[in-house]
Amino acid sequence: MRVPAHFSTTIVTTENNCRQGVNCHLPDCFCSTLEHPLNRKEIPQMVFFGFDDAVNPESVQHYDFLFGRNRYNPNGCPISATLYISHQNTKYDIVKKYYDRGFEVAVHSVSHTNIDTYTKVMEEARDQRNNIATLAGVPIEEIVGWRSPNLFTAGDAQVTALQNLGYTYDISLSHRKLNMDDRDMWPFTLDYGCQGLSKCPKQKHKGFWQIPVNMVVWKKEQVCVYVDGCYKQPNNTDEAYNFIMDNFKRYYDGNRAPFGINMHMAWFYRPYTREGMDRAIQDMLKYNDVYIVTAKQMLQWMKNPTNLSQIMHFKDWDCNEENRRKREKGRKSKYFFWGEVVIVAVILSCLAVVVVYWVISKQGKQYTSLQPIATADEYTDGDI
Repeated sequence: MRVPAHFSTTIVTTENNCRQGVNCHLPDCFCSTLEHPLNRKEIPQMVFFGFDDAVNPESVQHYDFLFGRNRYNPNGCPISATLYISHQNTKYDIVKKYYDRGFEVAVHSVSHTNIDTYTKVMEEARDQRNNIATLAGVPIEEIVGWRSPNLFTAGDAQVTALQNLGYTYDISLSHRKLNMDDRDMWPFTLDYGCQGLSKCPKQKHKGFWQIPVNMVVWKKEQVCVYVDGCYKQPNNTDEAYNFIMDNFKRYYDGNRAPFGINMHMAWFYRPYTREGMDRAIQDMLKYNDVYIVTAKQMLQWMKNPTNLSQIMHFKDWDCNEENRRKREKGRKSKYFFWGEVVIVAVILSCLAVVVVYWVISKQGKQYTSLQPIATADEYTDGDI
């Protein structure tokens, strides 16, 4: 259901005049706020992973370990994540694999350099989206999210460029806490400006969503933009697990803002940190009101807030249609398989005739079969 029209909420904007349900209406407008109009007990705790940089064979082992083992949300749909993809070292056939599995594919630039002008944003956001659409076969209208390299932004020029290209959200601005126990910001639109984030755009940008990069807290000693970006890092599996779960509970027991786990492959360089993340995912999925979704799916809920009592019927999170397409694809693959069997049988028959002829005529040539060579691109992380 949508937020009732009579709801109004205190907002944090440049002009302090955004009133939800009065002059700001969903699904196109949502005020900047630390508290959602719905009762906290009726809000699903959304968790979304945002992985930055290249997607390649090194990524696969970690993404499959965390997300590829029949893990499901309470509505029966698989958990998923968002990939913010830069061009260098990316294998686009792997990108297609994850898109087909329900991951969100978004843009992290071509060059992975600091992008600080309208022209640069236009070029990088346009060209990398085209790379993903052309080389991975992802429909261009499905690529709607942008994250700036190094979270270095171009201000209002960035939002204008992204809107002109048809993007619907940006996730490049961090919410810096003044105190460790400060509440986290909800995503909002820029209809009434922006305040409370680093390098906020100063102008109004109607209908464009800003997803705050809410900082994570390390043992109440340090706040960090990225999970793998803290100066102090976990030393064992328990510390990694507690780091993730302590932050999760701060959202779950707090204002229920979406919990964004923003990270790079650097988190996986220590095996025990991956194990800790794995345990955290297992435990989060034990809650019947926690959903691990993509950033895009999270915004679908923001545009049409649905009570927990009705969340099983929330169409934007319904995977039945997706499963139907997969079943149809499976049936086509089955028919294709038997067609291949027939073709192979014909080829083998022809080869048998050739072999018999060669034996009889005692003629032939020796040959050496080609052996497949598996290679993996070198991967370096440029954000940390």
